[in-house]
Amino acid sequence: MKARNLSPRKSSAQVRAEELIELIEAGRAALAKFETEEAIACFESARQSPFLNAEQRASVCCLLAEALENLARYSEAIQIMAEYEQSVARAELHPVVLYQVYLRMGSVYGYVGDHPKAISYAKSALALAEERGDLGDIGAAHLILGRIYRAIGETRFAHDHFLQALQQHRITGRAFPLAQSYFGLGNVSVSEGDFANARNYFEQALKLLQESDSPLLLGNIYLNLAALILLQEQGQASEGIELLQRAIFHFKRANHKRLLARAYNNLGHALLRIGELSRAKEMVGAALSVAREVDDHRTIPMALESLGEIATISGQFAEAEALLQQGIETAQAFSDRFAQSQVHLTLGRCYLLSGNYERAAEAFQTGFAIAEQMNDKRGQAAAQLFLAEYHYEVGEEEVAQAIVAEVSNKVERLSNTLLIGHLRELTGRLEARQGRYHEAIHYLSQAVSIFEIVSNRYLSGTARYHLGRAHAEAGNLEQAYQELEQARQVFAALEAHPMLARTEAALQDLPSAAVARREEVEVPSLSSAPILRLAGAASSRELLLHELSLVIHEELQLTPVIVYEETADSHLKLLFSQGCDSAQAAALAEQIARTRGKARIQLPKAALYELNAGDQAPVVLYLGGGTSLLHSARQFIEPLIKLTELGLELCALRSRVHTIEGYDLHPSQEKIELPGLVYQSAAMRSLVEQIHKIRSSNVTALITGESGTGKEVLARAIHALSDRREAPFVAFNCTIAPKEIIDSQLFGHRRGAFTGANTDYQGVIRSAAGGTLFLDEIGDLSLEVQPKLLRFLQEGEIQPLGETKPVKVDVRVIAATNCDLEKLVAEGKFREDLYYRLNVIRLRMPPLRERREEIPMLVNHLIERYARQEHKQHITITPQALDLMMVYDWPGNVRQLANEIQRLVALTHSGGEITEQQLSPMILRTGLPLPDGRGITSMDDLLSPEALSRQSGPASSPLPPASQRLAEAVAELERRMILAALERHRGNISRVAAELGLTRRGLYLKMERYQITNLRK
Repeated sequence: MKARNLSPRKSSAQVRAEELIELIEAGRAALAKFETEEAIACFESARQSPFLNAEQRASVCCLLAEALENLARYSEAIQIMAEYEQSVARAELHPVVLYQVYLRMGSVYGYVGDHPKAISYAKSALALAEERGDLGDIGAAHLILGRIYRAIGETRFAHDHFLQALQQHRITGRAFPLAQSYFGLGNVSVSEGDFANARNYFEQALKLLQESDSPLLLGNIYLNLAALILLQEQGQASEGIELLQRAIFHFKRANHKRLLARAYNNLGHALLRIGELSRAKEMVGAALSVAREVDDHRTIPMALESLGEIATISGQFAEAEALLQQGIETAQAFSDRFAQSQVHLTLGRCYLLSGNYERAAEAFQTGFAIAEQMNDKRGQAAAQLFLAEYHYEVGEEEVAQAIVAEVSNKVERLSNTLLIGHLRELTGRLEARQGRYHEAIHYLSQAVSIFEIVSNRYLSGTARYHLGRAHAEAGNLEQAYQELEQARQVFAALEAHPMLARTEAALQDLPSAAVARREEVEVPSLSSAPILRLAGAASSRELLLHELSLVIHEELQLTPVIVYEETADSHLKLLFSQGCDSAQAAALAEQIARTRGKARIQLPKAALYELNAGDQAPVVLYLGGGTSLLHSARQFIEPLIKLTELGLELCALRSRVHTIEGYDLHPSQEKIELPGLVYQSAAMRSLVEQIHKIRSSNVTALITGESGTGKEVLARAIHALSDRREAPFVAFNCTIAPKEIIDSQLFGHRRGAFTGANTDYQGVIRSAAGGTLFLDEIGDLSLEVQPKLLRFLQEGEIQPLGETKPVKVDVRVIAATNCDLEKLVAEGKFREDLYYRLNVIRLRMPPLRERREEIPMLVNHLIERYARQEHKQHITITPQALDLMMVYDWPGNVRQLANEIQRLVALTHSGGEITEQQLSPMILRTGLPLPDGRGITSMDDLLSPEALSRQSGPASSPLPPASQRLAEAVAELERRMILAALERHRGNISRVAAELGLTRRGLYLKMERYQITNLRK
């Protein structure tokens, strides 16, 4: 009879179920690769299937809504989740699935502005997560709640929820949600005007991510960080431009057009600042086009405002007015008060420059009123300064002066460099109008410095124009010509026709204007002018150092004057130079490096000063000019430096960033104490409970775990708790001795038992008599010795080499391995009977990545230990450094962590602080390079549809770290494969075993080894 094929055939229902699962998994995979449209197609197709049960359908709807959210298609996401508005649709859902439903509904309603409903759903999700004690889900709910509360302006509630999310995700050690928490805290800090702390939070979020991580989150961080830098007007605009280019790159990867439009507009605004009007117009045009495509009512008015500003600068007033009026109408239609305020201020500037003063005043007053309604301090101050400028232009100097006096303190408190520059310029113009030319020149010079520091070419040109006119009226012909000519060149390059015409007219009128005011000139005194100038510049470190170089160069006629900043590696970074170019300054830096070492060093025809900058980077000042000139100027130089040092100290205090919320570095007392162990995690608590159950037992124990997890520490703790604690604890590594002599090492020998045995040796087993023997790396014990060890474990006796009778020994054995003993048994490399004898009680020491919540306490414990060894005190570590340690996988486990802390302590002095910059390169995560290693070199890279095709493909799975042994890597891979298969097959052991090529018994053995519990879904 012909044999029949007895393999069971799959039913049509099984086939359909498997196809459905494959479709959902394909959607998940597409979502993970940021192929959102493909993910949406997969989930939508799966949602239509009639074979989904209620819980499966709810899960698919949540995934689909999440994908739609990622593309800002919020109304569609609400439609998907609408069926779960009815309680009957949620009644039979499992709590885990119900949590997903509540969380997604809270998220999407938050995006569309239905905040009460969003908060209700998100809080329901939080309650479910707290019932289950799932830290990741608790953190995710707090993130949603933080975002909603920030949207409605409740920043304190938002801060508390983001902080709760941070604390939960720190324990899980997952970099992505940890970065989300920092991003949320950064946004709250921006809302509260705490820009220094906001930047700290955003940068910490970037450190936690890789450029291959979520493009949506990365793009958002880069976008907000760039906006923060440009809003503060601190540093070069080029930094903001680079960040915006990165944001655009990532938003293209995520295909998020709303945020892409916003990034294009911000980039255009930044390019406008540095005077690249044609590129700015191109970027803003791209922003407007994309924003209109997706009906982004937030970006459209701001793009129109940017285009209106470009037209205003160019003198195309009719076009500018039309664009700005359109922007106001759009902002009003969508109740965007921030955009309304900003566009009104730009419209007022357009009217002011075109001479339509009455309408300018109306626009400024409207902008101020809207800013006041929003409690926008910056918007209010900007509007008041523009109103003061209007009154100045119409000859109402007293009104302008009163407004400037009123707003002055507000501007200084805001620490916004652009507003400070505008304030200085207006003050200088008012002083000149009153005939106080010395004071006018002082304030206008500061305005020029401020606008140059922030790379705003148009405003620096405007300030130079007014400075040139003040010099002309004061009779300083040469200085007037220099300032006006520089202004003319700026306006010509920008094609800023209205200001170009005014500057050229001022140049033509220069001699007559100078002569008319020559007799009124007050000769400036060196004793007061530089002091006033430096005191007024103390609002910014960069401005203060720039002013110091200018004062010394202009007032004392020293050349060159160079300001350097010392970097962490003791190199000199050029900040500002007067009287030489950057190449000459770099050459001088090398010479200075060879001659430094004292507070003031005399060089040939030059002098060198080191300025005390407190806890900021040290400043080095190089002065040239010849010995005699330096000698005569010394009486003025040293007071100026002292004043500058005081200003630097003030800047440091003002800009000092608040400490990121820290970790609890001390273990909870509500746990069982175990000698020598620092622990907090649930996994370790369970392990310690097991140890306490066997503390009075003499049974053999087997400790498994990766290399460096602390298996010997655990064995010592077991011994310390046992009744044998007064007897010896002896550790023996089965790999350190050659197999030829390991028999002798373990069991001992008599003199003469073999060549070289010149004395009796009792062996490690007898040396542990009455106590505990720890056999490390037991899997490497040679087969020849294993029978004798088995006999000892069974009978409690050994027979040393050369002895004729066995010897009874009372020793408890604890063995440890990082090998797969089951595999060794199957391969015949380890005795099965010995395996069962050792495996009576099995304890798995979890790797550090599975108990990340213990890292802060371990770090604190290790810092204290190594500080005592180094005779150091009060060494601390920053939360930023701990964050990076929390998300690192530690392939070498606690041993690697201990080595890292020992190195860090050795490099840190008493009372010092360990920072993230000191961490080893493998622990540091940086988000700076773009994925393909290229920079973005042109606007075409940002605008072309081919830009996306040039990005790197999905990264291949990384190889295990070099410090990880092959057995560890294989074990970790096996564990992950088993877990993934169990999830795919919903705990069906037969299917999992078949997929992995194992027998059911073999699978159970491996699950026992890796302590995997099969929870059927």
